[in-house]
Amino acid sequence: MSFGGVNTFQQYNTTDFGLGHNGVRITLNYFDGTPEPELLNSLNSNDLRLIFKSFLKRDDTTKEKALNDLWKLLEDFKQNENLFNDDIFVICWSQLYAKLITNESKVIRIQSHQISIALIKFLGKKISKFLKDLIPLVLLGTCDTDIAVSKACMADLNDCFKGNQEKITGLWTIFEEQILNLIKEIVLVEDQDTLSDERYVAKEESMFKYNRMFTSAICLLTTTLKMNDDDMKKNKEIYKLILSEDSKLWKSLTLKTIHNLKTFESLLVLIRILFDKTFLLSHKDILKTITKKMFKSLTSFSKKNILNYATIVPQTIDTIVLLTDYKNGRIWSYDKQSKEKMLNFLSVSCTNPVPGFFKSFYNLSLKTKDLSIFDFESEWLPIWRKSVKCLNEKSFLGRFGSQLIVECWTYYILTVKKFNVEKEDTESVLQSDVLATLANGNSLSEYASLKEVWDESVSPNAIVQEIEVYLNLENDLKIKEPKHLLDNMVQLLVALPKNEKALELLSGFIFDIISQDPSKAIEVHMDIINLYRYFINNNVFPLSKQISELIYELPTWLEVESYDVFSDLVTVYTRSKLFQANNEAISSIVDFFMATFSLDITKEKVIATLNSLDSQVFKTILHDENLDIPGFIKEYLKVYDYTDNGKLFGSQMISTSNVDLLYETAISTNKMQLFCNCLQKLAAPIREQFFEVSPFIKQSFLNLPVETRTTIYKLIKQCDESNTTITNHLCNSLLEYAETNFFGDSNVFCLDYAEDLLKADPTLIKLFTPSDVESTFSRYVPYIDYRLSLVNTLKISIHLFPTDTKQMNLKTSEELICYGLFLDRLLERLPEFVDNDKILFISMISELAADYNCISSIAHDEFLSFKHTFLKLDGYNFSMEEFFQELLSPETADDSSIVRALLSNEENVVSFLYKSCILHKILLNKVDSISTSTITDIIPSIEKFVSNSIRSKTANNVSYSKLCLLMSLFEKINSSDSVTKLRTLLASECIGVRETELVSKTYKTILVLLNMLNISDIGENFAPIAPQRLNMILTSIGKWLDSDIAYDPEFSVVRLSLLKLCTSFLKFPSVKNSNPAIFDVSERLLKDSVSMCQLDDTTYILELRQYCLELFIELSKEREMLESPDDLDNDVIDLCFINFPLETNNQISMMFYRILQKSLSKLSINVIEPYYDQLMDIILQEKKQGNINQIRIAVYLLESVISERQQRAIIDYEFKGQEQNQKQLEKDLDISDDQYKEEFKLPGKLVKKLIENFPQEYLEYEKKQEFLHYLWQWHLVFIFFKDVSYNMRQLFIEQLNENDLINKMFDFISDQIDFQDTKFWKQENSDAISTYSILETSFSPYEDDMFLECKRLLGNSLYELFNNVGSLTNKWWLNIKDRSLQKKIEEFVSEFVSPILISHELTEVSSKKSRLTEKDEALTIKINDITNEVRASYLIDEQKLELSFKLPANYPLTNVQVVGGPRVGISEQKWKQWLMSTQHIITAMNGSVLDSLELFSKNVNLQFSGFEECAICYSILHAVDRKLPTKTCPTCKNKFHGACLYKWFRSSGNNTCPLCRSEIPLHR
Repeated sequence: MSFGGVNTFQQYNTTDFGLGHNGVRITLNYFDGTPEPELLNSLNSNDLRLIFKSFLKRDDTTKEKALNDLWKLLEDFKQNENLFNDDIFVICWSQLYAKLITNESKVIRIQSHQISIALIKFLGKKISKFLKDLIPLVLLGTCDTDIAVSKACMADLNDCFKGNQEKITGLWTIFEEQILNLIKEIVLVEDQDTLSDERYVAKEESMFKYNRMFTSAICLLTTTLKMNDDDMKKNKEIYKLILSEDSKLWKSLTLKTIHNLKTFESLLVLIRILFDKTFLLSHKDILKTITKKMFKSLTSFSKKNILNYATIVPQTIDTIVLLTDYKNGRIWSYDKQSKEKMLNFLSVSCTNPVPGFFKSFYNLSLKTKDLSIFDFESEWLPIWRKSVKCLNEKSFLGRFGSQLIVECWTYYILTVKKFNVEKEDTESVLQSDVLATLANGNSLSEYASLKEVWDESVSPNAIVQEIEVYLNLENDLKIKEPKHLLDNMVQLLVALPKNEKALELLSGFIFDIISQDPSKAIEVHMDIINLYRYFINNNVFPLSKQISELIYELPTWLEVESYDVFSDLVTVYTRSKLFQANNEAISSIVDFFMATFSLDITKEKVIATLNSLDSQVFKTILHDENLDIPGFIKEYLKVYDYTDNGKLFGSQMISTSNVDLLYETAISTNKMQLFCNCLQKLAAPIREQFFEVSPFIKQSFLNLPVETRTTIYKLIKQCDESNTTITNHLCNSLLEYAETNFFGDSNVFCLDYAEDLLKADPTLIKLFTPSDVESTFSRYVPYIDYRLSLVNTLKISIHLFPTDTKQMNLKTSEELICYGLFLDRLLERLPEFVDNDKILFISMISELAADYNCISSIAHDEFLSFKHTFLKLDGYNFSMEEFFQELLSPETADDSSIVRALLSNEENVVSFLYKSCILHKILLNKVDSISTSTITDIIPSIEKFVSNSIRSKTANNVSYSKLCLLMSLFEKINSSDSVTKLRTLLASECIGVRETELVSKTYKTILVLLNMLNISDIGENFAPIAPQRLNMILTSIGKWLDSDIAYDPEFSVVRLSLLKLCTSFLKFPSVKNSNPAIFDVSERLLKDSVSMCQLDDTTYILELRQYCLELFIELSKEREMLESPDDLDNDVIDLCFINFPLETNNQISMMFYRILQKSLSKLSINVIEPYYDQLMDIILQEKKQGNINQIRIAVYLLESVISERQQRAIIDYEFKGQEQNQKQLEKDLDISDDQYKEEFKLPGKLVKKLIENFPQEYLEYEKKQEFLHYLWQWHLVFIFFKDVSYNMRQLFIEQLNENDLINKMFDFISDQIDFQDTKFWKQENSDAISTYSILETSFSPYEDDMFLECKRLLGNSLYELFNNVGSLTNKWWLNIKDRSLQKKIEEFVSEFVSPILISHELTEVSSKKSRLTEKDEALTIKINDITNEVRASYLIDEQKLELSFKLPANYPLTNVQVVGGPRVGISEQKWKQWLMSTQHIITAMNGSVLDSLELFSKNVNLQFSGFEECAICYSILHAVDRKLPTKTCPTCKNKFHGACLYKWFRSSGNNTCPLCRSEIPLHR
């Protein structure tokens, strides 16, 4: 509603301010007391003016928004204080506040009170003069009928006065007069018509609104009376006015409508307050009015509405009871029918009682007892019995059901006692009502206190009689009895005093029944068993002897059918106090289990029984030898299946002696997850011993799922705080797990656990780190794999250490690397544990990891991510002076230096090797920082050190390795004379050496020398060694090669050294110019070495082949200097066909095939072509045979060989085709003999492999090598297609279609390519689809690289198919039934393939159109790159004959469209036939646009040159064989193409002319 506007009700009395005290009128009604426009316009801000104008709107949403806006301003009070510290604002607000609190929206009321209280809080004393206007309205809010509003208002009030209750209470006294005026305004002045505008508010809504305000006013009045102790004297006249007998207050004391319920309840509270304050005692007329209204209201209660009014019944009775005190019950005389009204009221109310009703009823009966108004037996007793009956009949008593029954019976019995009723009839009635309650279908256990209420009201013997009657009933009759009847009677019997004899009678009765036929105990007498269970559970000691006799008899009565019931009775008995009081009862329990084991009882049931026994009883029988309970439990654990959800774990069956068996069973039955889920149910001591003794932590713990592992870890942590054994187990298990599984982030939990353990106990670091770094390293890597010389940083110098032909144990190496990664990541988290030993250990492992990645077929990037190494950490370094001092003068070096650590412990050759690798890398990093002068200065010392080392008889491999480290530093000054002198010194030690000394020592000198031949800047005249000395070395090498040991195994390292030495010498121009003998020696050495590569048992074969190729490349640069270079070429090619037994797909293989490809690239195609069949055999070998790079090199060579062979084959094929055609013309019209085509087809074996080797799985799951091998076979097929003639291409297509290979390949590719993975293809450029290089991966042998290569090759294969099979693409695509797949293919092809193919077609036409236009000046060919169109036009007599070829966006999925334009000099039928023939070239013959255009241009030329067209196809040149029409009908003289005529003969079934129908001879 709107507060504004003028209404006929509006008054203009300027002296009546209503509720206002500051010169403006404040009212609650809607038509008066609104702010004047002048006041609103005087507010301090436009925002406030807008807000207050919004308050005057009728829409509640607008008001809520305005209140929110006002509250936002008020929240920032300091900023906006000037807006609120204004009397005009407070005046306007107080007027509107009175209107807002009448609103039906509780949100508006809450916000209004909140703002008023906030103003009082913030403005303080400044608002004091307005408190009389505001406080009454605020206090009215605390009495709001909506509890949400009243609570919020009270909370804000407490906050305003900071919880000072004294100040809050004072408000009721200070502002009592204003509060009463507000109450008077609501109660006496306003009504539903003044609070709501009838024009906009429905009558019912306005009534609700006024009732709420009226009720709130009553509550406000009640609270005011409570808060003021002056007995209403201060404002006596206002009170009288409000409370007068004619007041609307008492007119509302009625229950005519349910909507008046809250008002009625509020008035009852007010009446009691007024009575307590003696106001009613002194105002008889008001009391009389109230009394009459009260009694009259009782008639409003009926069976129909009692559910709605039940809550106020107790208050109504209590109010009448209170008023009865007036002059000894005078009120009962104010209404002649008061007694009848009360009895009717109680009779109705007792049918639906609420808590407190029976107490109020009882108080009423006591209050009126002496007034002789009501009779107990005839009036009160029937109501009590009716109450009991109604409660008994309720199927659902609800939340207060138990409380009501207890309350009813409590005051029922009290009433009987108070009225001194001792008649037998009454006692009988009472007992009858008790039995009725027992039979009401509810369990007595729900209201246990009722048994205490009945303790003197019922006879035990009577209960026993009822029980016996019940037990004598047949089972079908018992079912009809009320639920819980027997249980209730037994519960009451046990609870009654003086029940011993009755219990004994009952016990004897039921024992006799069950002992007569124990077999029927379950079937017939289950209720008797339940009685015994109840007696045992409740420890009924009077029946102790009888129960003991029953348990004694149970073993003799036990049967399979009765086991469940009897065993339950036994277990309950063992846990009772009755058992504890019977010293002989244990023997009965033993007898029971003896009987159990004699019967066929399932193990699960027996286990459940044992577990339910009292723990002490279980321990007793556990040691009974006759029962052998432990053995029974053991057998059960072997077959335990967790169907009990793991309850067994928490049972007393499990102990430290058998929990391991449970674990073993879980392993054997694959139920480890269930076992772990139940571990927390184990008792703590058992669990701790299990973790300590069992192999669980080592074998199973770390392999569990994440959530399970986390839970178990917490259990282990609970134990390991005090148990070091468990801690050690856990640490060792973490290490073992890390050794085999530490890859990526998935196993970071190992670090989490280790970090957690170390933070709790730093001393545990000794368990995670090796005590002896070098011995630990050697345990994992016990020997040196010779292949390291190809990949290790020391290169061939590796042979200075004792190498082994056994391959590196990749498994143990991987374990060590994983251990190192784990330790590295752990130190990253806990840097306080970093020290030299750990860094040395991790540095060595880092070097091993680099070697591992090279040797293993699977390289892990994580293995290269070590952080705690000497090379990466700052602060762990040394100067070159330290290095030289340690090496040249070790006696003066610092024992704690890093150099000393890296050069120590020479006995452990494996660890020394990797320490040397570390030192070598550090030195290489430092070499640039060393000045040339520094090195030059120490050359004399180094020369002395070298001389002593190589001439010493005690020099070992380690000494030579130190020399190599030293020599690697001289690359910077290798060309200086001093270094040349040093090289010459080393070379001189190699001259004239005997064979025995060569293989034992001198080869080491050669290896040292090799380190000094790495010179980057080689001048033309620079000689690394004096020429004379070099000739002497070459002579010695020749002698060594002639010696008897040249082919012995011990000569192998020497051979390797010599290969590297000759390769190094050949890099120097001066050596080649001045020492021609180097070529003879090198050629001979290479021939011998390559021949040894053919032998499987050749030592160091993988290294040997590598060095052979390196030498071959150097020799190839000077072929004219070689004696037999062709033989060397053949020897190198032979390396392609050797299956090296030790070959794996690793970096060693990659290096070899890279250099092999480099070597082969220098050979001419004529040298390689004779090996075509051998190369093809490699391609056609079985999937699992051959190294992937061996196959790759074969494909690489075949690409060139096939291309070369095809160029010759094209000429031969076309030539033989012409010969065959000529023969055909000379003989007859029959099909030509195509036998000649067989030799030009694709290799049959290759096609067979394409059929047989289709991969069956998706690329992601297929073996990448086999998948790539298959795609390479197709790649070679596409090489056969490359640059072949149209006829030969058709031959290949027909051959592939014989086995439907083209469609199968299309299907295969479309199944393998993820057409939605456009991101991959966008990252690749268009060349990735249109071209494929067999060398693109640089011979990478790793699956990740092969996977990407396969993806690219699939895309290229699709492109090649499109490019080579023409219109077959369109047929395949249109036949795809899966429309979703068809759409995906189209989108992919249109985006990535079609643009390439369209560009290719247009480019081909563009590059070759001159070939057509030069022959015919009338022909014009235009290409439109935007519309992808080729247009050909002939200019004939100034008229154009046009034809266009349109390439669709999804070409070749949709064929090229041939569209005719203007035609001149050609009939329409002939023109259409030409168009069809042109289209036929593309759609049926897999031709290109250029092929089709060429046919069209020839037809046009021949047409206008006077040639006659074929009378069948209307073309001059045949679309397929390009022949002229040469067959003539002897009758009509029309000419035909031979192929057209033959087709007509076949279709018509005779040899007649298609035009004149005369016979045409076949052999003309």
